[in-house]
Amino acid sequence: MKFYKMSATQNTFFFIEESKLIEKNHNFSLEINDRRTLARTLCSEYGTKADGLVIIKIKGNGACDYAWDFYNKDGSSAEMCGNASRCMALFVRDYLGFSKSQLVFETEAGVIQVQYLENNIFRVKMPRHEIRSSWEIEKKEGQEIPYCFINTGVPHVVIPTTDLRRDSLLPMAKHFRFKKEFGAAGANVSFFRENQNGNFEGVTFERGVEDFTQSCGTGVVSMGLAIFHRYPQLFSYGEDKQVTIQTPGGDLSVELKAAEDFCWLIGPAQLVEIIECLPKAILT
Repeated sequence: MKFYKMSATQNTFFFIEESKLIEKNHNFSLEINDRRTLARTLCSEYGTKADGLVIIKIKGNGACDYAWDFYNKDGSSAEMCGNASRCMALFVRDYLGFSKSQLVFETEAGVIQVQYLENNIFRVKMPRHEIRSSWEIEKKEGQEIPYCFINTGVPHVVIPTTDLRRDSLLPMAKHFRFKKEFGAAGANVSFFRENQNGNFEGVTFERGVEDFTQSCGTGVVSMGLAIFHRYPQLFSYGEDKQVTIQTPGGDLSVELKAAEDFCWLIGPAQLVEIIECLPKAILT
């Protein structure tokens, strides 16, 4: 049984089509708890490891081509993932024979569209975002920390900073990650800064991974929205906005059209490796 490891700016995921998880000859199929265990084991022990597992469901009719079950490396579910959406577009085209110029699929955050551009670049229509709080102040250890709370398919606390070193950001990330006002599941925590060249850089501490990742698509979109609001002088009023954010895994662009209430996320995806193993062996 083959699992395909895909990467989108070094945010990595294993992909498999759902029917491949059923071993008819052994009367073995994966229920939800087994799938969570599979994600935990596969992402932490196989190949070069990964940030999540995506199980693809083929849709027989309706407006969507596919749906997915998305699991973080700790086995928890996530409503949406911008980087995995690009990986999915590459996977279904190259390994499931999908031939349309646009992919439409179901997630817990709603229906997602992905446009195929050139050279394995993909443009993802993100869910409608919600800015739940804009530039609140958190007082912590004598500091006043400004932050936004934005839902871009999953919730993100977004914090401007001058220092993107992970060791210095970790205490703040853990503080915001589980704040009670963000609900039982908590929030991702994204940090960004404007560098000396006038460009933007960012990094995200992701729930479910419980660490900083090389890249986070929904995190980059939340940073883009925060930048649009914090630096209005950089963008013409009433016109389309676009910003490129450098993450440790690579550059991603965020577009916000003047007449739309959702963002587009643009970036690459690629195959990393193919591993062969039996889920039954992983679970026992």
